[in-house]
Amino acid sequence: MTTIKSIALYCTEGSSDKEYHVSIEQVDGGYLVNTLHGRRGSALRPGTKTKAPVDLAKAEKTYATLVKSKMSGGYTEAESGARYVGTDLEERDSGLKPMLPSPISRAQLQELHTDTDWAFQEKHDGENRIVILENGTVTGVNRRGLFCSIREEWIAGEYNGRTVIAGEDMGDHLVAFDILMVDGNDLSDLNLIERHEKLCATVSGYDWIRISPLAVNAEDKLAMLARIENSQGEGVVAKRIAAAYEGGRSNDHLKFKYEESATFEVIRINDQRSVGLGLYDGDDLVDLGNVTVPANHDVPSPGNLVEVSFMNRYENGGLEQPKYKGLRTDLEGKPDLGQITRVKAKKAA
Repeated sequence: MTTIKSIALYCTEGSSDKEYHVSIEQVDGGYLVNTLHGRRGSALRPGTKTKAPVDLAKAEKTYATLVKSKMSGGYTEAESGARYVGTDLEERDSGLKPMLPSPISRAQLQELHTDTDWAFQEKHDGENRIVILENGTVTGVNRRGLFCSIREEWIAGEYNGRTVIAGEDMGDHLVAFDILMVDGNDLSDLNLIERHEKLCATVSGYDWIRISPLAVNAEDKLAMLARIENSQGEGVVAKRIAAAYEGGRSNDHLKFKYEESATFEVIRINDQRSVGLGLYDGDDLVDLGNVTVPANHDVPSPGNLVEVSFMNRYENGGLEQPKYKGLRTDLEGKPDLGQITRVKAKKAA
């Protein structure tokens, strides 16, 4: 895939702080007009304005119309902004899958802080990302195991052999919490502490990678929990120390969020920038009420998957203090009701 032209646009009107990238990419059979967009400093969401390759003239027209529309809507060009780079393998299966934690309650978490078989790491509010450093290039992999775009300035440095790092894409940097391979040597069967030591030794020289600390003893685990909660962090992941790194949903990695967050299906569009939310209990779709979409987000369509945070789910339906966080373009399928662990007996009158 060759980039013919591209532009980076930014909007800071009112409370907005958004960026929008547009590019014409040459592919087999013609040209695509692709986009990346989202809140500045967060992981940007990919999109396309051409579902199939078109000729260059049509791509140029689509590109020009889109750029004009965005600039009329308050976006301006900023040459100094961070740029993203795609890959010829975009949206293809990488053969890698992230290790996804299962949710637990606060009571379950408290039982683990004195358990010497478990260590804690902070849970960060970004997008799950595996990065592959190989032959002087960096390639991204999303939580579905598909290749994806990453920041252009994320460079591979000295590693020519395959090095694979698991982390969280925070937009302008990667928080690394595990390592699967170094220079072609598979580390996935090592225990967590050994892998974390390898991670620290491997990526300490990269300014775009920040290492997530590992708390092993009870005192350090309690201190980490207090720090995360006091700083209004997202949560913590408890990890079984002896467990190998294996892709997919795992009971060897357990997550607790101080504010519950889940992925919902949009089931209706309401008035005044509000949408209805649903989750599946088996084959049954459960209506969980509505959430307001902030002005700096586009209103999603029915069938879209979206991320919403909240305090609790009410037993008789609805969410307590729901907050819309954005589209989940990295997920697909039917979102499950079992994501939610906090349930109140009944809704207050």
